[in-house]
Amino acid sequence: MKPKAAVKMVATVFALLSLSDAVCSPAQTNVSWNGGSGNWSTGGDWSGGVVPNNGGGKTYNVTISNGQA
Repeated sequence: MKPKAAVKMVATVFALLSLSDAVCSPAQTNVSWNGGSGNWSTGGDWSGGVVPNNGGGKTYNVTISNGQA
């Protein structure tokens, strides 16, 4: 293998590895319980209007207040 081709191949491998880390390490979405009807599966009862359900490449950091300020 020619030296230039080897350098290009190594650079490509490093670039792909750095991209895979970004894809495999999704950021967590912060959501908090707003209260409501008490039905956990109602999106409107959560901040952001989404029911936190880790999976499908998404992760959530959930906060449930104890009602005290």
